[in-house]
Amino acid sequence: MRSASTLVLGAVIMMVMPAHGQFETGDLLLSVGGSYKAKQYDLKETLNSEIDLQLGYYPIPRVGVGLIGNWGLSEFDYAKTNEITGVTETNYKEGHWGGIGPYVRGHLGSPDFSVFGQLSAVFGRVEQDSENNLTDGNDQYYRQEGNFQQYGFSMGVWWYFTRRFGAEILGTSDWTFAKIRSGNVSTNGELDSSEPQRIDDTGGGGSIRLIYWFRLDKGAKKPPANGN
Repeated sequence: MRSASTLVLGAVIMMVMPAHGQFETGDLLLSVGGSYKAKQYDLKETLNSEIDLQLGYYPIPRVGVGLIGNWGLSEFDYAKTNEITGVTETNYKEGHWGGIGPYVRGHLGSPDFSVFGQLSAVFGRVEQDSENNLTDGNDQYYRQEGNFQQYGFSMGVWWYFTRRFGAEILGTSDWTFAKIRSGNVSTNGELDSSEPQRIDDTGGGGSIRLIYWFRLDKGAKKPPANGN
């Protein structure tokens, strides 16, 4: 309990300490984050990666609005050889997704250290192609594609540690609604599919982003240490 109280007290002190700069109308924010995750098993390999980009404007101090976007890739590779028949079963999937949408956030504290909450909405498209010979030994091609809407709520901490750059750590809960078409891919590359199916999902996670906070008329927000 004592350590938790110390952390809370330290956060409060940092928020009320004099800052090198202040939130002002006309501030701009550029942040970027990414993730990369790969796993290899005896018979399969998986890969997931994503880049998040955010550009914001502060129409009033401490309140920012702007655009947020994400782009991701995924791969799945499976191969197993039957020692008796000598036939190798394979299944390969490759997917990508991307979207963009608005966000709004509010800060509590100073630019050097603040906590914030953020609401966002991302609208985008997802596609996954797969190739396998699991059914009858012949290659088959299958595709899933469609549009999605993702709504998120985030809370985090912003630490502006140099004149030009800072970092933010945030946790996010999200709700996704998608309409997906799926089916076999014909020889002409077209998708033979039925009506789109509604797919809903919930999720969340944490991320770390590098931030650059600036004004068009001043450059980096925080002045040099010597005041020049």
